[in-house]
Amino acid sequence: MNQFTSKVLLGLCIFSILGITASPTLLFSQSKADSILQLIKTEESDSLLIKHYGALIKTKTKKELTEIEDLFNVASQIATKNSDPKPAYSLQFLTAEHLYSIGLLDKSIDLYNSIREASTGTTHNRYALRSQIAIIDILSKQSNHAEAKDEAFALIKSAKDDEFVSKAYESLARICLKTGELDLAQAYIDTCIQTAQEISLGDELSNAFLIKGKVHRAQGNYDSTSHYYHKAYDLSKDKGTDKEIATILNNLGNASQLAGNYDKAIEYYVKSLTIKETLNDLRGLCIGYHNIGTIQNDMKEYEASKENFEKSMDIAIEIQDKPLEIHNLLRLGHVEESLGNFDKAIELNKKARKKSEAHSFTKGLVSSIYNLGVIHMNKGDHYQSYEYLVDVLGRVKKIGSKPYEAATLSAIAKNYTLELKHKKENIELAKDPSFLSPKDVQAYLKRANTLADEMNSTENKIDVLEALSMFHQETGNYKEASSALRAFMTLKDSIYQKDRSDAIASWETKYNVAKKNQEIAELDLAKNIAIFKSNRNRTLFIGSILFFIGLIGFLLTYLRQRNARMELKRKEEFRSKLSSDLHDDVGSILTGLSMQTELLQMQSDPSIKDQFEKINEMSRSAMSRMRDTVWAIDANKDSVRDLVDRMLDFNEDTIAPTGKNVVFTSNLTSSEESIKPDIRQALYLVYKEAITNAMKYGTTDKIQVDLRREGKALKLSIKNDTDITKDQMKTSGLGMRSMAKRMEKINGTFSYTTDDGFTVLASVQTD
Repeated sequence: MNQFTSKVLLGLCIFSILGITASPTLLFSQSKADSILQLIKTEESDSLLIKHYGALIKTKTKKELTEIEDLFNVASQIATKNSDPKPAYSLQFLTAEHLYSIGLLDKSIDLYNSIREASTGTTHNRYALRSQIAIIDILSKQSNHAEAKDEAFALIKSAKDDEFVSKAYESLARICLKTGELDLAQAYIDTCIQTAQEISLGDELSNAFLIKGKVHRAQGNYDSTSHYYHKAYDLSKDKGTDKEIATILNNLGNASQLAGNYDKAIEYYVKSLTIKETLNDLRGLCIGYHNIGTIQNDMKEYEASKENFEKSMDIAIEIQDKPLEIHNLLRLGHVEESLGNFDKAIELNKKARKKSEAHSFTKGLVSSIYNLGVIHMNKGDHYQSYEYLVDVLGRVKKIGSKPYEAATLSAIAKNYTLELKHKKENIELAKDPSFLSPKDVQAYLKRANTLADEMNSTENKIDVLEALSMFHQETGNYKEASSALRAFMTLKDSIYQKDRSDAIASWETKYNVAKKNQEIAELDLAKNIAIFKSNRNRTLFIGSILFFIGLIGFLLTYLRQRNARMELKRKEEFRSKLSSDLHDDVGSILTGLSMQTELLQMQSDPSIKDQFEKINEMSRSAMSRMRDTVWAIDANKDSVRDLVDRMLDFNEDTIAPTGKNVVFTSNLTSSEESIKPDIRQALYLVYKEAITNAMKYGTTDKIQVDLRREGKALKLSIKNDTDITKDQMKTSGLGMRSMAKRMEKINGTFSYTTDDGFTVLASVQTD
C-alpha cells in the first residue's frame, strides 16, 4: 500500500470515528454541564459565578433557547450588583457570540445592539466597537451586504482606535470576496494589513493574511495563496485562539487539496476538525463534514460523500449559513452527475443558483451556472450548454477569476468537440448551435493553457490537456492529439499513482492477511511460552543483568540529550528575548527620532531643511537595518520558509512601489527545514544588495530571482538585463566585495557576471 493510500485511509478512519462520536447539535456532554452546575452551587465570588453561568450557556443548543434565556437573566441579575459594568458586558458579549454560533442570528444581533447602545461613549466603548464589528459580519452572513458596508464605513469614519479601523477594513474585504469584487477585496485587505502592521496588531494580521490568501485563491494565484495561509498560521500559533488556528488549518487543507496533495490535505483537516469538536463549533463541524465528502467524492466513494454532504447541509440549515448550504447543494449536484442522474444534478444546481442570486453570493452563482453548462454538455444538449458556459465566461472575466475562466474555456472547447463528434456520427441535435470555428477553439485552449501555467494549477492543466487531446483527435490532427494525450496521462499519473479502488482493495487484502498472521503468531506464542517456562530461571538472571545495564545506558543517554535540549532552549529563549528587546527599545527610539526630525524639518529654516532630511533618511535606514538584525537573531525564524517569506516581504515593501517586477521562483516555499542564523542572515543581506544593484544597473523592469536546494547546497541567483560591461562597474560602489565577504564568512561562494545580463550567483553548503 503506497503512502498516499495509507494516509487517506487513516484520515477517513479518524473522520469516521468523529462522525460516530460527535453529534451535530451537542458536542459538550451532559456531564460537563453537571460539573458547571456543581461549581455554581458552591461558588461564593460573584465575578466567578457570572463566568460559570457563561460557560453553562455555551453548552446549550438552539433547541434549548429558553434555558439560555433563563441562565442569562439569572447571571445578569448577579452582574447588576457590581458597580463595574464590565462583567455584565462580558456576559452579554459571550451570550451574543454563542447565539450567533448556533444559528440564532436575529437574537444575536439584538443583543449586540443592546451592548452598543449601553457602552457607546463610556469608558467601556471598546465593547460598542466590538459589537459593531460583529453586527457587520452578521449582516453580511444574512446577505445584507449594502447595510453591512454602510456600518463598516461608519465605523472607519467615527472610530479613533486604529485596531477597529483595521477590523472594519477586514470586514469590507470579506464582504467583497463574497460578492465577487476581488479588486476591491484586495485593496481593503491591503489597507487592513498596513494599519495592523503600523500598530503591531498580531492577531489582526493573522486574520488579514488569511483573507488575503483567500482573495489570491479566488484570483487563481495559488502559490501566493499558500504563502499567505502559512503567514497567517505562523502568526496564530503563539497568540491566536483555537478557533482561529482551526480555521487556518482548514484553509491550508483546502489549498493542499486544490494542488492534488490529498495526504497533506487530510492531515490539516483532521487537526482542524479535532479542535472544532472540542470547541462545540457547529459551523466548523459543518465545514469538516463538507471537506470529508469532497475527498470521498474525489476517491469515487459517492454514497459515502453524499452522506457527509447531507450531514453538512443539515447543520448549515440549522445555523442559517447560506453560503455553506449553497456549497453543499453544488457538491450534491456533482455526486448526482457522477452517478449519471443528470436531471437530479440539474435540479440541485438550479436550486443553488437561485439561492446564490437571492443572497448575492457570486462564487455560488458562478459555480452553479458553470456546472449546469457541463451537465448539459454531458447530456448531449450542446446548445443549452453553450448558453450557460458563455454566460459564466462573461461573469468570470468581469470578476477576474482565473481558475473559472480556464475551466470554462476548456469546457466550451470540449462542448464544441463533442458536438462535432455527434455531427460526424449523424446524431440528431436539438438545434445546430455552433457559432465557433476551429480557430476560435484553438484560441480558447491556448488561453486556458496559459492561465493554467500562470496559476501552476494541476487541475486546470489536466482539464486543458484533455480538451486539447479531444479537439485535435476530432479535427484529424493526430500528432498533436497524441502529444496532448501523452502529457495528460503523464500529469494525471503523477498525482494518481494507481487506481484508488485497486489501492483500497489491496489494503483490505493486506488487512485480512495481517489478521491471519496475527492468529498464527498467537499460536506460536503459546508454544513459545511453554518452552520459555522451562528455561525461565536462567534467562531471568541474565535478563536482569542486561536490563540494568541497558537502564543505566538509557539514563546516561537521556541525561545527555536532556542537557543538550535545555542548552538549546536557553539559547533560543535568549535570542528571542534579545530580538524582542531590540525591537521594543531601540525600535521605539529610532521611530521617535524619525518623527522628531520630521517635525523639526517642517519648523526649521529652509537653509537647513536638507540636513534634517539627511538625518531622517539615516534614521529610516537605521530602522531598516535594525529590523533585519532582529529578524536574523529571532529563534522563531530559523526555517528556510522564513527566509523565503522575508525575501518576498522585501519585494512587496521595497520593490513593488518602484514599478519593477521581481519574478521569484523557488523549490523551498513550503520547506520547514531549519537553517543556521548566520547563513540565513548572510543570504538575505546578499539578496537585498544584489536586488538593489540589479535595479540600478538593469535595463528592464523584470528581475529574475531563483532560490533552490540542490543536494546539500542552497543556491541563489539574481539576474537582470544590462548594457554595461563588468569593467564599467564601480565595484566599490556596488558592494561586491561586501557580498563576497559575507559569503566567505559562511564558507560559501560568490560571483557576478555581465556576459548575459547582470547576474549575481551565491551558493552555500548547509550541512
